[in-house]
Amino acid sequence: MAQQRTITKVLAGEEDLLFKGPGGATTVTQTRQSGPVTVTPLNIVGVVSSTDEMRQLTSRIYEVIILTPNDEIAANSYFWEDLSVADDDGYNVIKPADSDVGRWTIDPNSKITPLFVAKDGGVQGDSPILPDGFTVVTTVATPNASVTMPDTEIKGRSYKVSNITANDLQIFPAVGAKFDSGAADAPKIVPAGTAIMFISTLANGGSWTTY
Repeated sequence: MAQQRTITKVLAGEEDLLFKGPGGATTVTQTRQSGPVTVTPLNIVGVVSSTDEMRQLTSRIYEVIILTPNDEIAANSYFWEDLSVADDDGYNVIKPADSDVGRWTIDPNSKITPLFVAKDGGVQGDSPILPDGFTVVTTVATPNASVTMPDTEIKGRSYKVSNITANDLQIFPAVGAKFDSGAADAPKIVPAGTAIMFISTLANGGSWTTY
């Protein structure tokens, strides 16, 4: 037997929710006793367990995707870049199956650069700048070949460096910056076969705490 139900919607003040739909972001104007009210879309964070799942999603519904593989503890965040046409590398950039333009791009703090070369005899100012995220230094041809920290503007930004070579790596701060309680412009040595993490404790890369 069919049942008839009457659903009454109670609005709390003038708030309402609008979710993104297949057509993309939009707005709705509702007529209320107090006048017209424009409701904007609510951005939803998606959670997936594989990059294959990510390839089935675009920003029509989600603005941010959290990738949490079933066999790993760590999670990575991905943001939608509308105009990106970068190659899908299976980690840093993910291309949706139904989109030629637009990519899921990993949060800079989660980015991995697997092959990085230090400069022999490099000094502060002419050594290669470390990219965002986690950098694996694969070439330190001579002891104390060097790289340089970026002049980040974000307090709390972290960088991780792994020196997998047989030589010690020298890392310079940006001009005027320092590591821990050391002197300004003094380099940090990362011994062969070890890793280090840097966290910016002042804006503009003025000071780094190392772990």
